[in-house]
Amino acid sequence: GCDRSYRFPVSIRNGNVVNEFGDAVSLQGRVAPNGAIQVSVSAGGQQANGAGRLSPNTGSGPWRGQGSAGSCAGVWQAARR
Repeated sequence: GCDRSYRFPVSIRNGNVVNEFGDAVSLQGRVAPNGAIQVSVSAGGQQANGAGRLSPNTGSGPWRGQGSAGSCAGVWQAARR
């Protein structure tokens, strides 16, 4: 029910996940001091939530989404650039 992959440029400022993608995507999230992260992203009637853990250079965790074609789930990955 979901496309195979999307890339979203974000930054972390004062523990907040900041959307660097533009107005087409609504993205919000929070990173705890221990690296635990919660994120929500939505665009065009589709929505996904993710959780996981960030280290200084990478991160990953599960996500679950809902779109026009139904629900889906997977694993997100982050890399510092």
